[in-house]
Parts: sequence; structure tokens; C-alpha cells
Amino acid sequence: MSGRLLSLVTDIRGDADRAAAQVANVTGLRFRALAYGKVEDLRKEDKLDVYVEPTNNDAAHANLVMMNEPPQVIPMEPNADPKITQDIFRDIQVLIGVCDEKDLDELEASIRGL
Repeated sequence: MSGRLLSLVTDIRGDADRAAAQVANVTGLRFRALAYGKVEDLRKEDKLDVYVEPTNNDAAHANLVMMNEPPQVIPMEPNADPKITQDIFRDIQVLIGVCDEKDLDELEASIRGL
């Protein structure tokens, strides 16, 4: 999952609005919420790691990576396609918070230590 390191972001709302505007004409997408988590907490999960991978356009770019392919579950139906277990996604959900776009000021202040 691609994301950004909040400690390197200077304008969360502006960056999110600009990113959404780039695809809004096609998708109608607009910025509504921010999912976030602490790198140290995400790395405590042994199946996950975070890699800082700056791009030419984004010095704060990072990726949350699953280190191993999640195990498959045994299908109930004989001809069903194989599926992966949902456990890793439940683990990630516990580690990630969501901030509504209306509440960004408080999140930005906490990041900046204000």
C-alpha cells in the first residue's frame, strides 16, 4: 500500500486535494479522510514493513509492504478459486487510524508537536 510519511509532509490537506483533483474529472473522487499509522507500530507486526521510497514528485512517499504472501484458505466449494486469509488485513486495520478531512488540524498539530 502506498502512502506518505506524515513527518515529511508539509500540507496534508493541500497535497490530498491536489492528488484527488488530478483524477476528479474521471472518477469524481475528492479527499474525504486520511488513514495513518506509526511506522514503529506497523513494524511490530512481523508480516509488515515500511519502506521510504521518495519519488521525483514526492519526497515523503513510502510503501507498507506485506513481507510474505498471506496463507490461502481452503475453499468450501470444490471448484472455487483460491482465496487468501483475511487475518493480515484485520491486523493492519487495528494498527491504522482514520482521520476525517474536517479534523486534520488536530492531527497536523499532533505531528508537529504543537
